[in-house]
Amino acid sequence: QRITDRSIALLRNASAARTRATFPNFFLGVGLHKPHVPWLVPREFMDRLPPAEQIPLAANVHAPTGMPPCAWHPPADVHGMGGQGFNGTSPPLLSRQYRRAYAASVSYQDYNIGRILAALKEVGAEDSTVVSLMGDHASSTDHLSGPVLNPQLNRWHVCRGGSWAITQPGPRW
Repeated sequence: QRITDRSIALLRNASAARTRATFPNFFLGVGLHKPHVPWLVPREFMDRLPPAEQIPLAANVHAPTGMPPCAWHPPADVHGMGGQGFNGTSPPLLSRQYRRAYAASVSYQDYNIGRILAALKEVGAEDSTVVSLMGDHASSTDHLSGPVLNPQLNRWHVCRGGSWAITQPGPRW
């Protein structure tokens, strides 16, 4: 929240300065870190989701048969996930709670990006600004709370790719 609030304030200040000939352009880089752990978000984002008991379990809760041990990484960065050993998995309710918290974190991130884009429109810079959204790695919610809980440290291709979306100023097609 503080990162988004500060970014919007900087955007407004830069935009006000941009109207003067001495400062026509600006760059604003915003580093939002959700949905990384810890999955702590305002309560309203958790309340939008069904109770944990209604969240489906991952389709694949164990690593594939024959997977080499070097492809495994324990999900030690999430509190309560350590000590499961190779190909371990969480109890069903805990898995559902993790999946729910992750989904709330994604929703919270979307909300913050939306606030920044709305501020861009508010200051009249929407049609003259390049917006680039990048993710440092992908995730597989199909495996969340299964064998791929920590996508940045595992070796599975589904989690190795990053994401990137970009818009350019000018006419829309």
